[in-house]
Amino acid sequence: TAELFLQSSIAPVLPKTVYERLIRFYALQKQPEKLYEAIQMYRNSKNVIQPKQYGKWVGFIVSFKKNSQIAKKILYQMIADDKMPNVMTISQVINSLIRDGYNDDAFACLNILREFNIEPNDILFSSMIDRSLKKGNIGAVDIILGEMAKFGIPPNVYTYTSIIDSFSKYKMFSE
Repeated sequence: TAELFLQSSIAPVLPKTVYERLIRFYALQKQPEKLYEAIQMYRNSKNVIQPKQYGKWVGFIVSFKKNSQIAKKILYQMIADDKMPNVMTISQVINSLIRDGYNDDAFACLNILREFNIEPNDILFSSMIDRSLKKGNIGAVDIILGEMAKFGIPPNVYTYTSIIDSFSKYKMFSE
């Protein structure tokens, strides 16, 4: 029946609760493409989408493996719809992009923080470093530490622990 809603000509006039249930259904079924389609329909309907809803949808999508690009699309839609993303939403997208190997896209999302004057936190950068190192991208560490310095955020114990563990794993003791 969910497929019928997506193909139906009445879809643009469905009540908000139907869209929310449809979105939740596709999230539980782990069908990110259909989830994205349902979000698009909800967005194009006459219902108003709140920033918290976007964040929840991004959370659903990044919990799936290999769907960071869809999460990035939703983040950019959120911005296009003049909804202010928060640091949590952007962090989820950035970390999923790094997890899936899209480092350039992840660093581009840092510009969103600057553009909207959103204050990042050490958790965001520490998890970026940790995920990059787990993917074997040691070169990203200097870039991320540089970004931390630009935002005026000092590395925390977790950041240093991730770096030390990974450098010792790769036998880079002189670093």
